[in-house]
This record gives sequence, structure tokens and C-alpha cells, in this order.
Amino acid sequence: MPFVYEPLDEKARAELEAKVRKFQTVLSMTPAQIIDRARDIVFLGLGGQGDAPPIRGEPPNYYAMFWKGSRIAMEGHHKLQSAGGVVTVTVTLTQLTMPDDRRSELPEIQRSAQEAMELYWSNLHRLPISVTLHFPAPVYY
Repeated sequence: MPFVYEPLDEKARAELEAKVRKFQTVLSMTPAQIIDRARDIVFLGLGGQGDAPPIRGEPPNYYAMFWKGSRIAMEGHHKLQSAGGVVTVTVTLTQLTMPDDRRSELPEIQRSAQEAMELYWSNLHRLPISVTLHFPAPVYY
């Protein structure tokens, strides 16, 4: 089953946000999750000012992913572009933090993050958006 966009009620959102705050910055969590139940993956947007240049001192965008029981934290900046009726977003992650015991699964984690980001950005702007996602070297915990 592919990822789906699933709105959260207030109780579920509060519980999920409390869980995420234990390992990642949360500025303004989106009221929905991007979830793939078959693969046990949940992706969340956590707010930020990722469209502002880092030199301005604005916070990046923060994201969290629960991937098969593991916590993965991401942060970075994005650039939204529109040309010829096609909207694209380029997300450059500046940090990717993940468990050391998932090191061998990094390519699959990156593919999952790419898939989830496409649905996240498309729902955020309510139109199909193509996402290019750049990853840094992971920080393992």
C-alpha cells in the first residue's frame, strides 16, 4: 500500500506531537500524517521557515519519520518553483539523524522519505508537486 495523507483529530495529533518532541524540534506540526501502514512508516511536517535563506537566521523546516519503529529526524531548506504549469520543490536536508542499527537500510529510508515528501508537499499546496530531495551524510545515534 502506498503512502496516504491522513488528517489527525486533536487527540491523536497531541499524542503524536508529544512523542516527536522527545527527539525533534516541533514548531507547528501539520494536522495530518503521511502514512504507509503496510510498511509501518509515518512522516510528519513539523514547521519551520525553510524557504528563508539560512543566513537570515530563520529556522529550517523540521520533519520526523517513524520508520519501522525507528525515529528519524530531518531538517533542511526548500525552494519552490513553478514553470510551464509544473510545480517543483527542491528540499536540501542539512541534517538527517537516524539509528546506527538502520545504517544498511539508508537507501530504503531515503526512498521512503522521497515518496512521503511528494505527498506532503502536494497536500500542503493542494496540487501535484514533484520533489527533488538532497540528503546529507547521516548522523547516527
